[in-house]
Amino acid sequence: MNKLALGMLLVASGLGLQSCNNAGDEGKTKAELVALTTRLQAVEDESAIRHRLQTYMAVLTAADWDHYTDYFTEDGKIIMTEGTVVGREPIKQRMSNASTRMAKAAEGRPVRKRTDLLSNVEVLVHGDTADAKSRFTFIAENGNGGFEVAGSGQYIDEWKRDGTQWRIAARTVDYDMLRSAAIPPVTPGK
Repeated sequence: MNKLALGMLLVASGLGLQSCNNAGDEGKTKAELVALTTRLQAVEDESAIRHRLQTYMAVLTAADWDHYTDYFTEDGKIIMTEGTVVGREPIKQRMSNASTRMAKAAEGRPVRKRTDLLSNVEVLVHGDTADAKSRFTFIAENGNGGFEVAGSGQYIDEWKRDGTQWRIAARTVDYDMLRSAAIPPVTPGK
């Protein structure tokens, strides 16, 4: 819990305890304080997971596979159309191999700008675990002076508190919009 939140909680609890007239009110106020602390922790946990999701996208874009695996528990898994990968080192190897394949496929072609976006984030915290769902969208320069969606889908996650850090225990990557290499991009005006 951060210092400002803790300070506000202590001030609020102190004011509540000062207003108690008897032991029954004090017990009720302590229960309310516990409930308030629990709700505050859930809000902080949700915020931490949302922050991790945003920084995850930057690490993914940078293809920084060493830091990428830190977002997963030791036995974390990624479930994709190509199969399931379990453990940090196998996840790192899978992402590195995919990155190498994409770079090789792009050899000799102009370097195109791209960005990876995350939206529609939903997080439900359950103590030391959480469920999250978010939409990823990969946008790439199309060579005609414009941009196109190169892929989009949902991350469906199970998160776990791992010490003081939230990490992904399981991630299902559900592509619902993936541009096929067999389908040429739409050219505006044609």
